[in-house]
Amino acid sequence: MIIITGATGFIGSNLTHILSSQGKRLWLVDWQDSDGRQQIPGKESNLAGASYEKITDPDTFIDQLQHQAIEEPVEAIFHMGACSDTTEDRWDYLLKYNVEYSKTLFKFAQQNSVPFFYASSAATYGDGDQGFADDLGSIDRLKPLNLYGKSKHEFDLWMLEQPKKGVWAGFKFFNVYGEREDYKGHMASKVHKAFIELQEGSDVALFRSSKPGMEDGGERRDFVYSGDVAKVLIHFLNRNDESISDIYNLGTGKAQSFLQLAQAVFAAKDLPENIRWIDMPEKLKGKYQYFTQADITKLREKAGYAASFSGLEKACVNIRNTMDASQAKK
Repeated sequence: MIIITGATGFIGSNLTHILSSQGKRLWLVDWQDSDGRQQIPGKESNLAGASYEKITDPDTFIDQLQHQAIEEPVEAIFHMGACSDTTEDRWDYLLKYNVEYSKTLFKFAQQNSVPFFYASSAATYGDGDQGFADDLGSIDRLKPLNLYGKSKHEFDLWMLEQPKKGVWAGFKFFNVYGEREDYKGHMASKVHKAFIELQEGSDVALFRSSKPGMEDGGERRDFVYSGDVAKVLIHFLNRNDESISDIYNLGTGKAQSFLQLAQAVFAAKDLPENIRWIDMPEKLKGKYQYFTQADITKLREKAGYAASFSGLEKACVNIRNTMDASQAKK
């Protein structure tokens, strides 16, 4: 049995579908109401077509772990669940679900010799002044720009202090985008938002630059396709090798601008470029990453991950095809 937390979410559902197609027995963990429906509208469709043994809400699941009520062997835990809202300002909430919850899961994994793979975030790098190398010797110098990033950073630091055995890995996800983002609202990737904007109109909105010397749309991020992220996670599951246990960057290693992102979406839709420039909200100024680029040397050399990553241009065509197929079914 493989446990996946955040299983109906963005990354978790993509991972669920791949493991389901491989015939794995899955125990999914995510929020549901008393009737078994998703609490967040839109998430219920993320599991359509996937096979799994059962699904349990996070509070019930963690209670079962703490009371040793897990009776069958667990092959691995993929801990993808978290509050991922970068504007969340309730530190007690983030501490409960992004830090303490993760600690409990890891302790269970260690006590039962279960491989443990968890989601960290590139938000831990803050403004990038310390670079984007996943060098554990400098990790304590990182300064996240928001409480979400702080929560992920705190768990990374806690993990490194623990005596560890067996297989484990943390992944600093960079800007993930792809299928099954419909439910995310304002936290969806800009790729997803751009496709929706073009469905509803003829233009794509991008922030005007608020950084001196940077042209509009010139902010660059390491945009990584969700399908590629899932493949990396499964690589670690299949390796099942204690020697690769570490915290890794998970990005493409190549930053692309938001202008390039918009251009890739227009090209995928075979539409002329029509960009509407808007001012950056005041609440984002000072908390905005203008540049991110994963150093994936360790992923390549230590973990032995050799597959290529999709660029925006190729991935946007995949996303368009998926959206077209979904619309055709309706």
